[in-house]
Amino acid sequence: MKRNFLITVNGQKYDVSVVDKDAAGSTAEEVTKPDLREVPKPAVTEASAGSANTGGASGQGKATKAPMAGKIISVLVDVGEMVERGQPLVVLEAMKLENDIVAPQDGRIEQVLVKPGQLVETGDDLVLIS
Repeated sequence: MKRNFLITVNGQKYDVSVVDKDAAGSTAEEVTKPDLREVPKPAVTEASAGSANTGGASGQGKATKAPMAGKIISVLVDVGEMVERGQPLVVLEAMKLENDIVAPQDGRIEQVLVKPGQLVETGDDLVLIS
């Protein structure tokens, strides 16, 4: 018996066929190459393009971005504060798990672009560090 599945690994979609072995333990199916077609990226919607946490990112500094969509639980830094690489900046809840979003570099907090309770999308700017 052959079953087909569509799986996604690191953003790449693959069409996978799984073959059950027959009673004798052999398979007659050929393994096929994965389908490597380019999957289109989601379009930017008007709501996400105009969200409040993307407007301040044009200033000086490197933006720390949301790695996934979720809800900001707490902001752990203030503007002007010195931070070290790896220091937690923001706590982001996604799928009922709390994730520390950490500083990608040493520097000074230039802007905090989010507040507790705010919903963010993947790639939204959270904090600017100079």
